Formats: sequence, structure tokens, C-alpha cells
Amino acid sequence: MKQLITYLFLLSCTVGMAQCPTADIMLTSQAEIDNFATNYPGCTILTHELKIEGTVSSITSLQGLSVLTEVEDLVIFSTDVTDLMGLHNITSMGRLTFWLNQGVQDLTGLTALQSMDGIDFFGNNNMIGFNGLDNIQSMNTLHLFENDNLQDISQLNAITELTFLTIGSNLFSNLSGLENLQSVEGDIAISVEPIANLDELSNLESVGSIYISSNEELTSISGLANIETLEDLFIIKNYDLTNLVGLENITTVTERVRIGYNNLVNDLSFLNNLTFAGDLEIYDNNNLQSLAGLENLQVIDGRLLVVSNPNLNDVSALGGVSPTQIEELIISNNNNLAVCVNQFICTAIDNPAVSKTIAGNSEGCSSIPEIQEACLLLGTEDFSLSNSISLLPNPVTHTLTISSENDVRVESVEVYNVLGQKVLQTVKNTIDFSSFPQGIYFAKLHTNRGVVSEKIVKE
Repeated sequence: MKQLITYLFLLSCTVGMAQCPTADIMLTSQAEIDNFATNYPGCTILTHELKIEGTVSSITSLQGLSVLTEVEDLVIFSTDVTDLMGLHNITSMGRLTFWLNQGVQDLTGLTALQSMDGIDFFGNNNMIGFNGLDNIQSMNTLHLFENDNLQDISQLNAITELTFLTIGSNLFSNLSGLENLQSVEGDIAISVEPIANLDELSNLESVGSIYISSNEELTSISGLANIETLEDLFIIKNYDLTNLVGLENITTVTERVRIGYNNLVNDLSFLNNLTFAGDLEIYDNNNLQSLAGLENLQVIDGRLLVVSNPNLNDVSALGGVSPTQIEELIISNNNNLAVCVNQFICTAIDNPAVSKTIAGNSEGCSSIPEIQEACLLLGTEDFSLSNSISLLPNPVTHTLTISSENDVRVESVEVYNVLGQKVLQTVKNTIDFSSFPQGIYFAKLHTNRGVVSEKIVKE
């Protein structure tokens, strides 16, 4: 009993003598790191930020920190270390900010780490991967910017949830390591990466906003196919992207939809389930010919901007949008757009509460008076191109018959599969679907009154 009392007394004295920093601390020399255990005797758990900065004198080793088992936020900035040995006893960490450490190739030294708040890596130009982070089980944020040779985060494959994911200007050809990611509470932003697809995100079911921009080798976003609602959706400057396969299940974007500078996209077919958008902005898509795919859009709760799409010739897909919530209408510099008349646009043009800019389109749609005149011709006829064409039966098993009314004449039909591939072109009013695989198809119907797209289900 006496020995137990003595042991407990000594233990309490040891704990009591632990002298950890009571505020954020900065270490700026190798000597300060080497003397950490001496300067802070008994300290193993840091509850304040530790910053290590090598801009004043060279820091080449973190071994002096080997007494630490838990740290709050850790900042390592502009050092000459070649590995993270010295941090090898840390099991949990807040945020790791790792900037401009040019001697490090991976995260060797963090093998005991199992959980952390997040990673913020910038300008570590020789880092190639996350070896050393093999035991990580949970994380909130992942921010990776301008690490010129970083290409492998496969050690993160246990992560199922994140708060934010931003990856930009690294060297990722794929997103291996994110295969088990199921939810991102905030934003996913992926930009300026040589990735070809987003396939590793195929288990992602919920996310706040998606920003996919300036990935010049990206050809597919089909990995986003499980997403249904978003705050923002930006698909911008992905020059090799030919279609929007992967967006077909999105029904609601509460803030902004931006589709811009995607030069190979020729329609918006795979937004076919979108019913609500805050702002809808379609701009500088050089090959975009129609807004087919937006036929089910019911509400634009803010601004519609259709600008500088030089081959756009048809906006009839917007005819079903309610005109009561639009606040701003901008249709400009679409050189081939001559007809922009439908019930939605006509009502918005006549509403003085709607801010309007119409300019630089082809004759017939180049000014507000031209549109108003065309809307007068529309008059009480309540003409809807889509409603004037019937495709029956739909779903179809064998033969689909196309008929029209209201002086609409169907001149040709193109049929596309869900990959955006044209599978048939005809001038006939019947199509034999018997040899087509079951699934969803889109028919682009060229008429004497414009172009309209319709979804077809093959049973």
C-alpha cells in the first residue's frame, strides 16, 4: 500500500511539472526544435498552435519533437527537412499546414497518426505522395494546391466523409484514394489537374457545391452520377469534355449553375432532370447548338445569362420555365441565335420588374423590340414547339411514331444514347427501336419552327 501511495505521488508530481506552452508557439531555428523537450519538460500534448518556420535559419530535422503525442494545429513553413521523423509518435492532430518545404517527397514520419482535422499543402514541389499517412482513419478538410509533382493520395482510402475537398494545380492523373468518399458537407473544387475522369468519386452521394474547372484533359464527369441536389454547380473550361454525363440525376441547384468555356459540349442533354436553379449562366461554349436537356426546368430564381455561344441556334428548351421568379434576363452575343421566342421569354420581356439585356444575337433576337414583335405573333396561339410534337408510344418497345400539329413539320431526327453518342439519324417519322438496348435515349427533332429535344425510354 505504501508503494502504491508513493507511485501515485510521483505520478502526480510528474504530471504537475509538465510545462506545455499556454499560447501559440513559433520555432524558428534548429536549436529551438532540438531543445523543445528541455524548454518544455514533460510536455507531450499541445493544446495551442505550433508553428515551425525556416525562413530565418535552416531547419533540417524535426527529431526534437519526438516527445509529442498529440498536437493542435501544426504549421510547417519553408524548412529544409527531408522527412517528418520526429512527429512519429503523434496519434492525433488538428490541422496540418505544410507550405514550401521543398525537400520532402512524402509524409514519412506520420505513421502513428490516425485522425486529424485537415491538411493544407501548398508549394511543396518535390512531394509526390502521401506515403506515411497509411493509418489515417478520419479527416475533415483536404486542400492541395500547387504541389507540382503531387500525384498520389491513395493512402486516404479509409476516408468516407469530408467537410471540404479542394485540389488544384498538382499532377493528379486520377483521384485514387477517394473511392470510399461518400459525402462532402461543403465544396468540392477540382481545377488545373491532368485528370481524365472523376470515376473515383462514384460513391459520392451528397455534396454542398461542385466546382470543376480548367481540367484540360477531362473527358468524363460520370463519377458525379449519384448527386441530386447542390448549392453551386460550376463546369468551366474543361476543353476536352464532350457531354455532361454524370449530371443526369441533379434536380435542384439552389444558387448558381455555370456552364462555360466547354468547347466540345453541343447540348445540355444530361441536365434533363434539373427542375430548379438559382442563377443559370451558359456562356462561351463554342460548340453549343441548343439548350436541349433543360426541358424540365421549371424555376430560375434569379438570373438567366446566355452569352457568347457562337453556334447556339435554339433556346426553346426554356419554354417551360415559370416567368414569375426570374429577376434578370441576359441573352447576348450568340451570333446564330435568331429565334428566342417562347412563353417564358415573352412574359419575362414584358415584365418591367425584370432587368433585361438583349443584344448581339442574330436578326430576330438582337433586340427587345424584335423579340416583342415575335411575341405578338405568338399571341394567343399559346404555341409550344414541344407540345406540338408527339412521340408514341413512350416508353417504346418496337416502333416509335412521330407526329406533329400547329403547322409544325419535323424535318429530321437524331437519336443519342446517354453517353451522348449519336446512334441514329433519319428523316422518317417512324423509328424502329427493336434492336436498341433498353435504357434512356434523347431525340433531337429539327423542325421548321426550331429544334426540340425529347427523352425516350426503351423497354
